[in-house]
Amino acid sequence: MNTRLQRICRLEPVAHTLTRLCLADQELTKLEALCLPHLRQLLLQNNRIEIIENLDGFVDYLDKLANLPNLCSLSLADEHYGINPITAETGYKIFVVNQLKQVRILDGLEIQSTDQRFAEDEYMQRVHLLFTFDDTALMFYELLGSFRALEDVVTKGRKAMADEHARHQLMREKHTTALHHKLQSLQQDYLAQLDSLITQSDALFELLERRAVAEEEQALAVAQLQTSATTFHHVADSSPDFRYIASLFEARHRTDDDVDWKVLQLYKCHTSLRQQPFSPDGKPSPSVPLFLAGQAALVHSFFTDNVLPPSSWLASDPAIATIGHADHCHMLVCHVASTVQVHEVHVEGGAWDEQLLVHTERHATLWTKVHFHMHSRVTSVVYLPPAAPSTSCPSTVDVIPVYYAVCAATPCTVDEAELQRLLHDAGHPPSVGGAACGTDKDTADALLQQCQARMRKEVEAYQRHLWDDLQPDRIRVPEDVQSLQQALDHLRSHIQEEQDTQVCTHLIFVHALTALTELP
Repeated sequence: MNTRLQRICRLEPVAHTLTRLCLADQELTKLEALCLPHLRQLLLQNNRIEIIENLDGFVDYLDKLANLPNLCSLSLADEHYGINPITAETGYKIFVVNQLKQVRILDGLEIQSTDQRFAEDEYMQRVHLLFTFDDTALMFYELLGSFRALEDVVTKGRKAMADEHARHQLMREKHTTALHHKLQSLQQDYLAQLDSLITQSDALFELLERRAVAEEEQALAVAQLQTSATTFHHVADSSPDFRYIASLFEARHRTDDDVDWKVLQLYKCHTSLRQQPFSPDGKPSPSVPLFLAGQAALVHSFFTDNVLPPSSWLASDPAIATIGHADHCHMLVCHVASTVQVHEVHVEGGAWDEQLLVHTERHATLWTKVHFHMHSRVTSVVYLPPAAPSTSCPSTVDVIPVYYAVCAATPCTVDEAELQRLLHDAGHPPSVGGAACGTDKDTADALLQQCQARMRKEVEAYQRHLWDDLQPDRIRVPEDVQSLQQALDHLRSHIQEEQDTQVCTHLIFVHALTALTELP
């Protein structure tokens, strides 16, 4: 009865007891789910089964039929059940005859003794070929594996060398960049020091120029006053008079912001008046030297017109006399006649300045002598001329000039010896093509040598650090090469041992086959 069955299924409950199954006249297309160990009869006619699949796997179970000694006839090619693809395979008959030696009829044909011997010989040849092929293939695969392992070792070595090369490049770039930055920093420091040196030299040259201008003004003033009643005699800077006057200008109480007033040129004044105010050798005398500071016009007015401006004063301290002057001033070192009558004024504390001058009450016809304390109870004196002197008695009659000096303000940080050296170098320039002289060049050369020494030190440090970073790798490479060489030697010995083993096995198998063929 046709039930239009398309699949064989749900036979599990009767799988171990079913012996006969009829599936004829259905619509089956393939055989499946037939795990029936006790099945004896299966009817499948009038179905749609065109090809019986998966018969190749049953060849492995053919040797189990060798346990049936009474099996004399076997048919695997039956036209009633369709074509069996196994029977079309090359060597099918030889394989069955060798596996089932008790079979005498195969697929309806009798097996002769010649067929039996031919099948045995053919089978042994195939087995020998397969065994030889298996040995060769095994050796080939072992060699292939060994070469792959060797290739892996070589690949890893190349990768390690490439990584090491990249690390070397990175370390070189790192140290080169650091060296470049350090050299740039040293160069900038050198340029900054050189600029500072040039700035200091320029400041010193400007100071020398101002001194030259002051000396020129004094020389012109002396030349113009030669026609007056006063004559001037130049005092050398090595004379006792010059050293004494210069000592009076030494500041004993000053700060870092103070300046020193240096006597540049000194002239001694010769007039018809008496001149016995103080001793030129520096010893004290009854008359205290007074200092009158101003411009060249004040000196010219003093000697030609015998007039002092109302804003001028004479001070016992040259530092007080120079108040209000920035770069340089013309200074008259003089004294007041002992017969002059003065109006004395005492000021409590403070320092002398122009505001104190304005607020100090001065006498109309007498000189005003102001007393005040400066610098740790040191008493200073300032003489102020009369507020309204008479025409017949000008204010300069009682003032007797002794020295005419020109002074220049010099910062306390400036070395006078350095100024004299610059002045000497300016007066003795080097010849054309000759080497420059002086401390400026020495200082510049010293800065350059110092910069070069620091650069050499940085370069040596760069080489040392780079060598320290690369040296461990240089030592490690021979160790890696030695280990790789040992691994390669071990691999070669292993391959040789495998080859020897395969040769021995092959010889044993050949001897065994020879012995089998010689048996009756």
